[in-house]
Amino acid sequence: MLYTVAPLMIWVVLLGCVVIAAGRRRLPEPDRRVLTLLITAAIALRVLFVVAVFVRNLPHHHDLWLGEIAGDGAYGISRGLRARDLLLGIPTSRFDAFVVNDVYGRNSYVTFLTALQVLFGPVPYSVRLLNGLFFLAGALVLFRFTRSVYGRLPALAALTVVLFLPSFFVWSVSLLKEPLYFLCTALFLMTASGTLRVGPARSRIVAGVSAVLLLFVMEGVRHKTLAIGLLGWAIAAVLLIVSSRPRRYLPIAGAVLAVSLALLARPSIQQPALDALGEAAKIHAGHVFTLGHGYKLLDEGFYYRMQDPNSSTLTLTADQAARYLVRAGVSFVVTPLPWQAASLRELVYVPEQLVWYALLALLPIGLVAGWRRDAAATAVLIGYLAPTSAILALTNGNVGTLVRLRGMVTVIVVWVSAVGLCAGLEYVLARASRARVGWHALDPEAAS
Repeated sequence: MLYTVAPLMIWVVLLGCVVIAAGRRRLPEPDRRVLTLLITAAIALRVLFVVAVFVRNLPHHHDLWLGEIAGDGAYGISRGLRARDLLLGIPTSRFDAFVVNDVYGRNSYVTFLTALQVLFGPVPYSVRLLNGLFFLAGALVLFRFTRSVYGRLPALAALTVVLFLPSFFVWSVSLLKEPLYFLCTALFLMTASGTLRVGPARSRIVAGVSAVLLLFVMEGVRHKTLAIGLLGWAIAAVLLIVSSRPRRYLPIAGAVLAVSLALLARPSIQQPALDALGEAAKIHAGHVFTLGHGYKLLDEGFYYRMQDPNSSTLTLTADQAARYLVRAGVSFVVTPLPWQAASLRELVYVPEQLVWYALLALLPIGLVAGWRRDAAATAVLIGYLAPTSAILALTNGNVGTLVRLRGMVTVIVVWVSAVGLCAGLEYVLARASRARVGWHALDPEAAS
C-alpha cells in the first residue's frame, strides 16, 4: 500500500539505510553513538519539515500540482513533467515542447527529474526526501574524509553545523539541484585529494579517474563546473609543489607572477582580460534587475537601462574593471549587511549572516592548522574555494541568489573553520594550563 502511494519514498528509505550504515562503518563506539544521534535528529526534523510543507499546501493540491508555487524548484518539476508527457504520448501543447527543448534551464538534474517522473509519476514530496538523502550522504562523505585527515572533534563539530544550519536545512529538502551538486562536490574533493597524496600508484589513478568522472557529472548539473574544478585541482597541485621545496619553487612562483603582471599591462593581453570581466559584469547586471533585492558592483552609469546579458553592449575600462573587482570581493564577504535587510526573510537571515562572518574569521586559522595536519586535503579545499568564490562574487547581483549560491562555498568553509575553532580552543587551553602550572610553581602553599 505504501509503495502504491509513494514508491520513490520506499526507495529513498532503503537507500538511506545503506548510506547510514556506510557512514557508521568501522567507527569507534563513542563516535558511532554521537553520529547516530545527529543523523536521527537530522532525519526526523527533515521528515517533519516535509510533512509540514505537505499540510501547508493542502489547499493547492490538484492534478497539476508541482510541489512549489514558483521558483526554480517548480520550474524543474514542471519541465520534467512536460517531458514525461511527451515521452508517454500524453496530449500536450506546442508550449510544452518549447519548454522541454529550451536552452535555458537545461541540465542533468532536470533530466534526472524527468526519469524519476517517468518511472514513478509526479513525486514532488518524494523528491524532497531524495534530496535530503543526497545532502545527508554528502555531509557523511565530508565527515569521514575530514575525520581521517583532521580528527574527530572538528569533523563532528562541522557535521553538526552542516546538518542543522537553517539555510542548509531548508535547501537540503527543497526541489533544487543543490543537494545533488553538494554530494558530487564532496566526492570530488575526497577523490581529488587522493590523487595528490603519497600512496600506491593504482590508488591514485583510480582516484583521479573518479574525480574526472565526478567533474563531468557536476558539469551536467551546473555549467562551467568542469573548468572550475580543473582549475582548483591545478591550484592544489601547485600549492603542494611549491610548499614541498619553498626555497626552490617560491622564487619561480614569484617570477611567474611578476611576468604575468607585466604582460597584463600590455594592451594586446589586457583587452582579452577586460573582455572576460565584461562578460561576467553583463551577467551581474542582469541579476541586479531580477525580482528581489539587488546590489550593484559597477559604476552607477551602467544601470541606467536594463540589458539582457546576451545582447548587452557593456564594456569596461581598466579603472572600471579594478573597481568592479574590489567591490565584488567585498560584497561577496559582507553582503547582506545586517542593517541592509529589506524584507522579513533577510531580517530572519541576519543571525546566519553573523555565523558566516564567524566562519570567515576562523578560516585562516583553519587553513594553517589544516595544512599542518594534512597538506593534500587542505590544498584541494583551497583550490575548490578560490575559483568558486571568484565566479560567484563576479556574476551575482541579487541578495537572495548570492545567499543561495554562496551556500556552496559556506558548506565547505564550515569544515575548515571547524579545524580553526578546535585549534584556537586548543591554543587557549594550553596557554591557560601553562599559566596555572607557572602560578603553582611560584606559590609554595598552592603547590603543597
